[in-house]
Amino acid sequence: MSVNLIDGHAGTAHVTARDDGAVNAGIIGNGKYVFNVGEKFAYETISNNLIRIKDGYMINQGRRIGIKVNDYEDVTIDNGLQSVKRSDLIVMRYTKNADTGIETAEVVVIKGTSGDSYVDPEHTTGDILNGDLVDDVLLYRVNLDGLTITSVTALFTISNTMKELETDINTNKADIANNTTSITENTSELENKQDLCKNLLPISYKTQAIQGVTFTVNTNGSVSGSGTAEYPIDYYFHQGAISTLESGKSYIVTSLDTTHIIDVYMGVTITRAGTPTTYYDYGSGIGIQFTYISGDLVDIYIHASTDSTINSSFYPMIRKAEITDSTYEQYYPTLKELNTNLANVNTDLLQIPFTAKTTSASEVAISVPVVLESGTYYVSIRQSSTYASFPIHILPINRFISGSGSLVFTITPSTTINFTSGSSSQRVFLDNPIYEGIEILRLK
Repeated sequence: MSVNLIDGHAGTAHVTARDDGAVNAGIIGNGKYVFNVGEKFAYETISNNLIRIKDGYMINQGRRIGIKVNDYEDVTIDNGLQSVKRSDLIVMRYTKNADTGIETAEVVVIKGTSGDSYVDPEHTTGDILNGDLVDDVLLYRVNLDGLTITSVTALFTISNTMKELETDINTNKADIANNTTSITENTSELENKQDLCKNLLPISYKTQAIQGVTFTVNTNGSVSGSGTAEYPIDYYFHQGAISTLESGKSYIVTSLDTTHIIDVYMGVTITRAGTPTTYYDYGSGIGIQFTYISGDLVDIYIHASTDSTINSSFYPMIRKAEITDSTYEQYYPTLKELNTNLANVNTDLLQIPFTAKTTSASEVAISVPVVLESGTYYVSIRQSSTYASFPIHILPINRFISGSGSLVFTITPSTTINFTSGSSSQRVFLDNPIYEGIEILRLK
């Protein structure tokens, strides 16, 4: 065993065909390739017994083989037989003499077996790099039907030159860059594309039972109400900012149809710079139109008076004012919202248990202070009594949660939030347990 400096002067013949073959295979590949030069071993049918193979060059497992330019090799096809079929193979055969070590290449025809169908004859597949003595490179399949050659099919592929590969790589790089830019632009557009949906009211409301009335959220975003209100109730479709609206644009809110009675109405409260303004819709079918300004807090709800019987569905929707068609269409989130929702799966849950009750029917105010860091929070109230219709007041953000409702709010910087029953007119009469606790979910 010894190290052989192939590309170096040794003072004697020291570079073998085996060396060259191994290096060629390492650079070009250890397969079988026809180069894109000359006639590339094109064929010409001279007669039903003679096919001419024109010039070309190939490499077989590192061994370069060629027919010189403007030269050719003629191969003989044996006569076919009447009424039967036969497939012959034309191959470039590599052979190494085991005794002398001499290596040769020649074009050979492997004759197939005649029969009712075309069947390729067997050919030799060898591993030249590991010392096998014979290997065939498939050039053509020749089909004969009776005495006639019916087809000659090439069985090799032509390898690209390094220059062609460089051109292909550069072209592909440019295509990839263009496609990446297009994908980025389209993704950005789709992430924020809200024009695809007429309804701009995100579905944040939930199925909820309030004072004898059950509100059930359906799969299309509509809400079915059923029952008789034991006390005045508010069911909220939304509370707070609405990310789907554009500042300075006009919108119309609808949820009722003309069949609703007067003691059930939709309310929309818009709080701008700390000042709330409330609008009402008693089932006109027209809805409530408003202009949204960035920073507005928008509360949308259904109010029912005591003893109001609800047995109908509500169709909450915000649409652009220029859209005249008021037909309900369910809300579809944008890709950006879906990604945000997925990201918010990892959340911090802060449980704040408390029970408010007295032994007598006296008036007691609830006050639960909580220090919260800067961030966005989802808050819900758990109730255990039908008397819990009075709102919980959240200070200093000045928001309310009615009954077993919920809302999302953002605070900055860190603030002490106080959950209270509010003024004396809003306090809860606690002759039994009413509110069981507050759940605060910090969104990621």
